[in-house]
Amino acid sequence: MKLHERNPLDESVVGLLMKKYGNDGDKKGLTAQYTEYVKLLKRELGIRPSHEMLLLYDSLVSGISDGVR
Repeated sequence: MKLHERNPLDESVVGLLMKKYGNDGDKKGLTAQYTEYVKLLKRELGIRPSHEMLLLYDSLVSGISDGVR
């Protein structure tokens, strides 16, 4: 969490946090983390998340929805 506080735009750290939520089965936390990251990127840099980040989010959400961890 401290790494995320230092640089909330660091995609690798955000990805690790998302994986943690996914592994915990916390769909709400996962979605909140991803949504906040998307908003932050747009507000601070005027960009969207990478395609890889979108794929990671989709796969994690699918894993939770399917009951797979």
